[in-house]
Amino acid sequence: MVGACGCALVLWSCSAASSPSAPDAGHTALAIDAFTATPSELTEGQSTTLAWTLTGAVTITISPDVGALAADQRSVTVKPVTTTTYTLTATDDAGAPQTRAVTVTVHPRIALEIGSFTATPSDLALGQSTTLAWSLAGAAGVAISPDVGALAAGQTSVAVIPADTTTYTLTARDDAGATQSRTVTVTVHPRKVGDWTYYGAREGLSRDIRDVSADEGGNVYVAGVDALYAKQRGDEKFLRFDAANGGLSRKCNDWSYSTKVAQLPPTPFTLCPVISVAGAAPGGAFVGYDGFDFSFICDLQDVVCLEQPLAGWALDSGGADVVAFDGKSLSLTRHVLTGGPPHVVCDYLHDQWTKKCQPAPGQQPLASLPYWTTGRRLLHRVDHVAVNHNAWSLMYGDAWMGGQHATLAALIAKPQQRGWWDPIAELDASTQDEWKDARYFWEHLHPVVTWTASNGAQSVYYGQGYAVSINPQDGAPWGSNGARTAYVPVNQGGYGETFSRQDWWMGPAAQVVDHADGKTTDWMYGADIWPDVPPFIPASLGDGTPDDSVRALSHCQDGTVWVGSFTHGLAQLDAWGNVIQKVSLPDNFAGAVALACDWGGAGAGTLWIGLGTGGVLRRTTDGHFQDMTVAGAPAFASQPVRSIQLDRWGSGGRVVYFAFGAVSDKSGAITAPGGVAAYAGP
Repeated sequence: MVGACGCALVLWSCSAASSPSAPDAGHTALAIDAFTATPSELTEGQSTTLAWTLTGAVTITISPDVGALAADQRSVTVKPVTTTTYTLTATDDAGAPQTRAVTVTVHPRIALEIGSFTATPSDLALGQSTTLAWSLAGAAGVAISPDVGALAAGQTSVAVIPADTTTYTLTARDDAGATQSRTVTVTVHPRKVGDWTYYGAREGLSRDIRDVSADEGGNVYVAGVDALYAKQRGDEKFLRFDAANGGLSRKCNDWSYSTKVAQLPPTPFTLCPVISVAGAAPGGAFVGYDGFDFSFICDLQDVVCLEQPLAGWALDSGGADVVAFDGKSLSLTRHVLTGGPPHVVCDYLHDQWTKKCQPAPGQQPLASLPYWTTGRRLLHRVDHVAVNHNAWSLMYGDAWMGGQHATLAALIAKPQQRGWWDPIAELDASTQDEWKDARYFWEHLHPVVTWTASNGAQSVYYGQGYAVSINPQDGAPWGSNGARTAYVPVNQGGYGETFSRQDWWMGPAAQVVDHADGKTTDWMYGADIWPDVPPFIPASLGDGTPDDSVRALSHCQDGTVWVGSFTHGLAQLDAWGNVIQKVSLPDNFAGAVALACDWGGAGAGTLWIGLGTGGVLRRTTDGHFQDMTVAGAPAFASQPVRSIQLDRWGSGGRVVYFAFGAVSDKSGAITAPGGVAAYAGP
């Protein structure tokens, strides 16, 4: 029994000695689950990320070039210079290792290079597109400036529509951040559609266009309100000239004037609005300005006001300048004070240039003669200018103007050769200086309509110079005050190549009209082309039947003249004012506010018509009308036409210029800018 017990103890003891050790609860078996390189292929200079997942590691090393890492680190960025096999070695807490390898393939770097950068086409008209194209090597990124920006790395072209001549810069970048650039220039010409070329703000013009004209050298001038714009015929952009860089006269200011002028304005004088222009001899032009309305200063019968010396600054506003242009710069030749000096205009029937001022037999002397003693300055706003281009005549260079109150007035060329009496030379020295800018200027005249209003009051209608044209055959100036159209006869004792007398009056564009039943009488002659339906009431008053509403005159080469009416259409007159024909405009077209009779080759005798409602018509010699709307033209080409003028002197054939006015809202703010068109077709 004892032995058995001992044996049992021995057996227990043996059993205990032969059992294995218990597991270590803090030990994790070493295992590398993954070892990757992203990317595994790259170009020299690029980087890759080595990443791994593992368990049970106490130490981590990567070779070559990396070395020991923190046990809990799971990635590292490397930049191999050649194809490299990286080996990850991990050991556990007993020092037992495991390894895993990954190979990164390194390709040789392709040098960054821009092979080409082109624009096709590189020369285009405004509104057209061009394709920019390029070839590259070694580029990781591409951008083009201006206006394009970053592009996809594999992209090799892009289409653009430049608004002006533009130099585009292509910049390519490689993976290392190094860059290369290449440029290409796209030349943008004015918008051209068929035989038409268009000029706007992109070509240097203002937004507010009033008139356009060319001189005999082909230079082109534009009245742009804020300045005069000029260019040579072949140039694509206009140059801007004002008082500062062109010497244009400063005769206006922005003071809020009182009804009666009692003091000089407190602000400096500035350039008056430039509203008309006419080219003259090569490199020369006449510029017309807006001026202060005399009716806000003095009533014509307000002798006390008219004799105020301080009213002179306002009476001298506006007027005209004579300028010279050499293709690059502009200079002032002289200013034109558009008035008559003292001792020229007599109040007795407004006799002019008579060297006397006496009542007719049987009449009493007037108590005061303001025009005789102080001069007359009623034309401030010069709306239109026409220049005599008949180089064979002594009248060559005469500039006829029409505007506020005056149907016709003129700056006389070659005055000494023609026997001009200069009344300014007979004034005292101080008065001569005051009136020096009026030298050789012939003060205005106009047709007059006297009429009886509905209340029985007697009224006089002067109108203003709505249109001016010169007969190329004899040099006679024609003008219209809206209601009546007339001309100044040439070499009939008054105006002409010589001056036997200077008290000119308008000649018989029509016999004196006496609408007895309507109590209307014309004097100083004037054609009532579309006879009034009595009683006569000026259209400007907004009631009654429309008057002639003439807004344009243009002579053809044969001396006939076309008349454009805002309400009646067209009329053609012979050189003596007899009506040849009257023509209505086609349906849906109205307001003949600008005219030009063409002198150009196959187009000679055709009539260009600018519409007040917008757009252009052309009447052929066989009487057919053509709507000259051009598909693809800029928006301003459908706006009201301010002026149409011919350049029949420049090389390359005649060009017809059109001034399209701006469109404004009720406040006067421009909502659609104007522009200029040039037509060089048949």
